[in-house]
Amino acid sequence: MKVPIDRRGSSLAESMVALGLVVVGLLGIVVLSTRSLALNRDVVNRTIAAGLAAEGIEVVKNIIDIQIAERGNSAWGAFLEEGSFGLDYESVVDDALTLPPPSSPLHMMETANGWLYLRALPGGTVSSNFSRTVSISFPSPYEISVRSVVGWSDRGTPRSLEVEDHFFNWRP
Repeated sequence: MKVPIDRRGSSLAESMVALGLVVVGLLGIVVLSTRSLALNRDVVNRTIAAGLAAEGIEVVKNIIDIQIAERGNSAWGAFLEEGSFGLDYESVVDDALTLPPPSSPLHMMETANGWLYLRALPGGTVSSNFSRTVSISFPSPYEISVRSVVGWSDRGTPRSLEVEDHFFNWRP
């Protein structure tokens, strides 16, 4: 079969166009997959940070509840001081009714029994990407404001998540 002169090379051109479309399609899939993995990592980090920030609030709430249970209504707010603290799940108020002295916000992620949490390390050692600072203030004599900020770095970009709660002395 004889191919007309004006159709010579058209199969090669059609093949090149088809190959180009396939390459562009595959490139789009690769870019989409890479972006999806990056967003997934960001969601995981934000979820961990939200849990760690909430834990910082709960540590202070636990200290307030323990002090009220042990010392009654007269101890409201007397055992806390304004400032920023590197609190962890083991933080307690000492016998002098004060929090441990402010420390570095650097913490280590540990896994125990399937739970993830932050714990203060001596000497500012860090073995995770997360840090937490808990700030306490007293807007009024009957209110304690607690702000927990968790920070981390994602590919060199600093990120943070902040949770704030207010506790009120509602007891007569």
